[in-house]
Amino acid sequence: MKRWTKAAALFLALAFLLSLGAFAVSEAEAAQLFAGRWTDKENGMEMEVKYSGSAFSIEITAPTDKTDVRLIWLIAGLYSEEDGAVVYEGCLWGERTYTSGDQYTDNFRDSDKQGFFKLDGSRIVWHQKDGENETLLRFDRAEAAADQKPSADPKPSADTPSAAAAAKIPFTDVKESDYFYDAVVWCYANKITAGVSETSFDPQGTVTRAQVVSFLWRMAGEPAPKHSDMVFVDVEIGSWYEKAVQWAVAEGVTVGTGEGRFSPFMNCTRGQVVTFLYRMFGEPKPSGLGAYTDVPANEYYAAAVNWATEKGIITDPTKGSKKDTFVPMGDAKRQDMIVFLYEAAKLSEDDVEPDKPEPEIRIEPHPAADFLGSWAEKIAGRGVVTFTEYGGDNYLVNVIWSDSAYVTYNWSIFATYQDGKMSFSDARKWHRTYTSETEYWDEVDYTGGVGYFCIEDGLLVWIIDKGDIDSGARFVKLEV
Repeated sequence: MKRWTKAAALFLALAFLLSLGAFAVSEAEAAQLFAGRWTDKENGMEMEVKYSGSAFSIEITAPTDKTDVRLIWLIAGLYSEEDGAVVYEGCLWGERTYTSGDQYTDNFRDSDKQGFFKLDGSRIVWHQKDGENETLLRFDRAEAAADQKPSADPKPSADTPSAAAAAKIPFTDVKESDYFYDAVVWCYANKITAGVSETSFDPQGTVTRAQVVSFLWRMAGEPAPKHSDMVFVDVEIGSWYEKAVQWAVAEGVTVGTGEGRFSPFMNCTRGQVVTFLYRMFGEPKPSGLGAYTDVPANEYYAAAVNWATEKGIITDPTKGSKKDTFVPMGDAKRQDMIVFLYEAAKLSEDDVEPDKPEPEIRIEPHPAADFLGSWAEKIAGRGVVTFTEYGGDNYLVNVIWSDSAYVTYNWSIFATYQDGKMSFSDARKWHRTYTSETEYWDEVDYTGGVGYFCIEDGLLVWIIDKGDIDSGARFVKLEV
């Protein structure tokens, strides 16, 4: 009875995450993990987390018994590296009353209640404190459900949107007088995006890196990626954006954010969106220098911004507080991003760099890429080791060892990668005894095991100071 599959290993590892404590994750890494849109489907709540460079701003809304009124919380929090959580003391809360479409009025009042937000596996848990009482609400990422294409799949076209196409737009937050109206009609008619819900495009919302490369991939006609390998450790295999990222890497559109990461849920900046487009068109050399005072000539996005300006791609009226600024480091709004894509789609083949060389994939390798994934015990296949990235140089390791059809031994380990080894000093072991196919009981055996993992001749070697298994057990990599 093989109870140590890869899926089971990952599930057990995440289930024990909170009980084991957590490694310190830097504030920059926490910004990548927390930022984005989240939803609590059970309670109909929505949450957006943004990071300003020093603090987190969190907006949460919840339904009421009135269709035009939602509860709202505005929270400013600071990241505590010691606790691995975004902590706040007091917030604003109240009601948001919608008057028409996306127009609303807010009625706020102060609250002195405290709380914090903490990651639990792939979720964020909101801990609300009220004296001795604590309420927990769990949010899942919303990106996987947002911006999915409608079922039809025509070839993208840059033709001017027709009246018939415009009549089919379901978005109540997009008006004909909006400067981005034609762009939204185009993107919806050509299946670039179906919006964030059946009736909302969310023009003022931000976009993540995963969303932008997905839009570009659909704009290109969803070509099959030239390379099927995934070079980024933070891109989930089988995810809705996986093929788009593979395509973007193969075409030289992106090289990631460093150390083998793509940061799919990090907000995409205006400079990044234009740079992605510029690389997609072969990086043609602009004819002159740009006029924007906030685009230095030595920045990576400078040529892209200059080219996009020359080609009329940058046309949005919200580019900054002054006409001579582009705000390249500002978060790209959905309304501006879709205009960039729409204007780029109008370019002809003559605007594509004809002598574009095959892009060199310049991905910085992840320092522990060889460890990540699952490994099976070499001799009898009785055990499986699974490594999962936890942040920085820290990793969650789960070992499941099958003793019989009814007993499995489990280790949950927090390891730190350094100099080719995954070292640990607090391995925790428990055993699970099955009394039936679905019923079992757990018992903790020990805490505090010390040792390390290393790779020798392609095999994973496990060294541990406890004598309950053969120290030096070897494992072979399981294919995904």
